[in-house]
Formats: sequence, C-alpha cells, structure tokens
Amino acid sequence: MLARPAIERLRLRLPLLWVAPLLFFDQRIKSWALEHLANGESLPLLPPILQLTLVENRGMVFGLLPEQGDVFTVLAIVVAGWLWFAYPRIATRRLERIGAVLVLGGALSNALDRLRYGFVVDFVHVEIPGLLANVSNFADHALVLGAMLWLICATQRPQAKMQHEGEG
Repeated sequence: MLARPAIERLRLRLPLLWVAPLLFFDQRIKSWALEHLANGESLPLLPPILQLTLVENRGMVFGLLPEQGDVFTVLAIVVAGWLWFAYPRIATRRLERIGAVLVLGGALSNALDRLRYGFVVDFVHVEIPGLLANVSNFADHALVLGAMLWLICATQRPQAKMQHEGEG
C-alpha cells in the first residue's frame, strides 16, 4: 500500500495524464501529413487563409532559429522533466495546470518529431496577405497557448494577497 505522501504526489500529477491525448492527437495528425503531402506541398482548406502545407522544420517553434534542432530537443526534454517534478509546486491554479499540460505536451511532441525524423513536422499554414504567413503545428500552438496561460497567471495576484496589502 502506498504511503499517504506518495498518494498525494501522484494525485497532484494526475492532470498531467492529459498530455497523452495531446501527444497522440498531434503525432497522429503529423503522421497523416507525412503520408499524404510531400515537403512543401499544400492542400487548400480555406484559401488563401488556411491550408495544409508540409514543412520540415529544423528550427524551433514557428520555424525560428533554423538548424538548432538538437538544442531544442535537449531543451524540450529538460523542460518536460522539470515540469513533471515541479508540477505540484508550480501548478496551483487551474490555468497554471492547463498551461503546464499544454507546454509539456507540445514540447514532448516536437521533441519526439526531432528524435524520429530529425525535424519537426509543421503543416498548419495560416496566411493573412500583407499581415501574417506561418506554417506550424498543433504542438506549437499548445506551447504558445500554455505559455500565455502562465503569463496570465503570473500577472494576476491572488485576491487575498491584494486585500491584505491594501489594509496595511
């Protein structure tokens, strides 16, 4: 039988199980893209704004810093390990927990791509003429959304602390 502290540590990490479906979905859709599109080939969905375009991304999120893939693989694994162990202490609010799951799932999925293929599979091509043109993947979007949730949490001070400081 597990000791009470061990059960509590496990319970605190249960939300991290949501990483598995995120990882599965992202890897499955990337496999589809690799099976059905050649590198650089596009499949229009809502032209000209949205199409599927296969790109072998050897950089980081949204194709930044090309040819630094090994650095990002190591970084993703380090971040994933840190999140796993630090999660009970850093993810105390719902948005922090959701953000952690999104960052962890996105980082692991892109790291898995690098280990399997030597590049990250990007395929979501969004283009707003004169404003934006980008090819990314769902893992990238999860990473960015997770980081944004953490930023929101970091800028919000707990209500009780604000009330206490206002009394002094």
